[in-house]
Amino acid sequence: MNEQLPEWSKEVFQGLVYWIGYKQQLYNHYPIREGEIVGETLALLSSKIDNTFRINAEVMYKNLVDNWNNNQRADIVISKKNENFDYKKDALFVIEVKRKEASKNEVEKDLERLAKLKDKNNNLRCFLLYVSANEKPIYVSNLGLASRKIIHLKNNYIAKVRQVKKALNQFYTYKDGKKIDNAIEKAHYACFIEISKEDNKTLERNI
Repeated sequence: MNEQLPEWSKEVFQGLVYWIGYKQQLYNHYPIREGEIVGETLALLSSKIDNTFRINAEVMYKNLVDNWNNNQRADIVISKKNENFDYKKDALFVIEVKRKEASKNEVEKDLERLAKLKDKNNNLRCFLLYVSANEKPIYVSNLGLASRKIIHLKNNYIAKVRQVKKALNQFYTYKDGKKIDNAIEKAHYACFIEISKEDNKTLERNI
C-alpha cells in the first residue's frame, strides 16, 4: 500500500471537515446524515477534479465488476472519461462513506465489500471515508494523526488509515473550573481508509 494518494484527497477532505464544523454550529443537536456527507463530498470533488474524469454516486457494484449478484451500490465512483465509457474498464476509485453513528458491524460490512470488490478488479482503488463530528474515532491516534493499526479482512486483505483531516471548533473546555486541553478529542475528523492485499512484510509482522 505504497501507492500515493490522489492530490484531490488533501483539499477535498480538509474542506469536508470544515463543512462539518459549519453544520455543527448551525444544527448542533442534529447528527449530519450520511447522504448529506456524500452530497458535500461530491460537490468538493467536482471543484477539484478536472473534466477528464467523471464522478458518479450510487453506482451498482455489478456495473463495476463481473459476477456481482446483488444490487448493492457504491456511494461514490471516480472514473476516466471515455467515448465508449464502461465502469468495468474506466472506474478508478470507489469510496464508501460511513459516519461515527454507524455500528461496528455496518463499517465492517463496507470494508469486506470493498475487499471483495478489489479482489475482483485489482486495478480499482477502494476506500472507506469515515466521518466523525466532535469525537476522535478509533482510526485516529492520541496525537490526532492516522492510526498505524492495520485492520485484517478476509482473503488476506487489509484496511489501513491513509489520511486524516481534522478541524477544531475549540482548543480547550472548562470542567469544574479547570481548563482542559481536549482539542484532539473534540475535533471533527475525516479518515480516508484504503483496502489492499496484505503483502509479505505485513504478514511477517503478524500485526
